[in-house]
Amino acid sequence: MTYDLTVIIPVYNMENLLSNCLDSIVEQNKLDECSLRVICVNDGSTDNSQKIIEEYSDRFSFIEILNKKNGGVSSARNAGLDMVSDSEYVTFIDPDDSIYPNYIQNFILNKGSDVIYFDFDLVDSEGKILKQLNVNPFYSKLESEEVNLRYFLLTKHASWTRIYRSEFLSKFRFPLGKIYEDIALMPYITSLCSSVNYIQIPIYKYTVNTPGSIMNSSKSNIFDIYDSLTHLFSLFGNHFEEYKDELQYLAIEHLCVGHTYRLLNYPEATKQDFKDIVIFMEKYFGKHWDKNKYVKRGVQKVNINSSLSYVVPVFLKFLRYGGFSVWPVIKKVKGS
Repeated sequence: MTYDLTVIIPVYNMENLLSNCLDSIVEQNKLDECSLRVICVNDGSTDNSQKIIEEYSDRFSFIEILNKKNGGVSSARNAGLDMVSDSEYVTFIDPDDSIYPNYIQNFILNKGSDVIYFDFDLVDSEGKILKQLNVNPFYSKLESEEVNLRYFLLTKHASWTRIYRSEFLSKFRFPLGKIYEDIALMPYITSLCSSVNYIQIPIYKYTVNTPGSIMNSSKSNIFDIYDSLTHLFSLFGNHFEEYKDELQYLAIEHLCVGHTYRLLNYPEATKQDFKDIVIFMEKYFGKHWDKNKYVKRGVQKVNINSSLSYVVPVFLKFLRYGGFSVWPVIKKVKGS
């Protein structure tokens, strides 16, 4: 059987929100017009997640369960990708999120390109909309596919934020044992695409402030961002220079800004941690690593969901000339 779309859901101890996620799928408009396969990868859950998936699988033939030992979200997503066959497109949904009733309908209308992007809403655990995100206000049908794809290469890189032709993910997997697994892979997959469709309305609901969120982390694994960026750069290989501006922007957003933000919640952070950021940036982007054309165009004002987005150029100057001394300033901005 050939599927139009395969959805992979990595599940670990999500009994409280999982039913809401699965309900949003089975209640889709135009579901009968889409050959859909949903693979729920139970990553060794110790709560009732497996039971919930089994109940839905019994009721709906397009929902499947794969049980595996706990290995983390990358391992779960990779296990799902290993099961993808004869599917035109593939995407991911996180078990604490949900999709709007018109998700499948809009997918059907926008089939044909290598990748499909869409806007999404930020919601709380009760489903209340906190903010609507226009993921790419720089998109224009008057621009070439290459220009539009380069801007999408900069957008939020969670695996659920786009729908790829399955062939683009067939040879690639998420790095294991690290957080920031999406930034390590997703931008590169987008660079392989030649065409894009953009659904300019929110069709996905992203639940914010879920316990264990990276942005709220005080654990040492926040330093995985270095490995993830290095992994991403290595994937580009000989094409690094061709995409240097885009990769530099991603490093600025996720390392210079995002990592610094998280260091503020890390009790063991040192002055050297700030210096290491500058050392990394100089290694890959030279002495003028803080100057980037996308920052000048204000892309960060869309991508960074914080007041920091408005002061990034100034903030980078502080970081470059002794970032450890800017802690008090960042703390004030961080709280707003």
